[in-house]
Amino acid sequence: MPFFKSNVERDFETLQSKLSDRDAKIETLQTQIRLLNDQIASYEHQPESVEVIHKVGGKKNNVGGENLNTSPNKMMENSGSVSNGSSRNNSQIYQSDKDKERIEELENENQELKMKIIECETLIFSSQQRFKRTEDSLNQELSLSETKSNELENQLEYHKSIIKRLEERDKSKENVEKYQKEIEVLRQDRNFMQEQVESLVGGLESLRIDNERLKKENIEMSESLNAINLKKEDAEFQAIHTRSALQADEDRKFQEKYGLPPTEFVVTYYSCLSDKMLAGYMYITPKFVVFDTYVRVGDNYKAIQIKDITAIDKTKLGFLPGKGADLIIHTQLMSLTLRRLLMRKECVKDIMQQAHNMGHHIVSMRVGKEVEDEN
Repeated sequence: MPFFKSNVERDFETLQSKLSDRDAKIETLQTQIRLLNDQIASYEHQPESVEVIHKVGGKKNNVGGENLNTSPNKMMENSGSVSNGSSRNNSQIYQSDKDKERIEELENENQELKMKIIECETLIFSSQQRFKRTEDSLNQELSLSETKSNELENQLEYHKSIIKRLEERDKSKENVEKYQKEIEVLRQDRNFMQEQVESLVGGLESLRIDNERLKKENIEMSESLNAINLKKEDAEFQAIHTRSALQADEDRKFQEKYGLPPTEFVVTYYSCLSDKMLAGYMYITPKFVVFDTYVRVGDNYKAIQIKDITAIDKTKLGFLPGKGADLIIHTQLMSLTLRRLLMRKECVKDIMQQAHNMGHHIVSMRVGKEVEDEN
């Protein structure tokens, strides 16, 4: 569309340039006319006047009774009237040859100027007519160009709509192919997911079977654990109630001395030294380990619940030969160091046995490293 518009604009600009040239010519002619008018005016207003002396009624008059400042037409009329009067009255006219020649020259120039003015006016009129015709033709051509431009615009819009529809159709084809590929991919994904679902369903079924089996095992283990707890309680009850009255009295004093519950009694004890080299005993009850020195210096005993013991470390402190006879009992909050346990193996075994009876696990260590239970 811009191509067709540019052609029309170029044609219009060409016609405008032609009109501008004609306007310039018209202005030039008008300028020439003004110059000719100025020249005529200069001739009319010359200071010299041609006097024609005649005797008509005893008066001395100019040509026609007027000066040559009038127009050349009047001069011609006056000259004619003078000649007629002179012929009628047979009067003698005195004039110089030089004035005659001047008058004739002025008359000729006047006639020429008139002819030029007429020609210029005719040329101006014809130029105006041509300009009008040219303007009308330009307007017609411009209207035709606009009509043609509108038709071309409509055709261009129509072709654009066709191209757009074709592009949409091609795009729709591409989209269809793209969607078909995506559908194929989704179909493959669906098949893969279906296979995974089937495998998961199979795994879920096996997990359901395992869950049922574990539930049964859990129930059985719970029942066996309850039975073990019942046996344990029965054993503790029997151990408490089968002790003699003298032992019961000793147990009560032991419980009061170290602030233990009434179910505790001394299972066994071992002589040893504290970390400060104070001699004493380590007592093992069903749920506690208690260390106390021979000489009581305030409340310097230590009672540790077996369920709080995390590890037992068999160490060697000092320079004595052999594997050593020292022991460190670790909990989350403290550590109890015992030395010179001559029966260290049996002591550790008894603590482990009481922990096992409670269902508690204690890590066995040797010099800071975990080892398998050597008991």
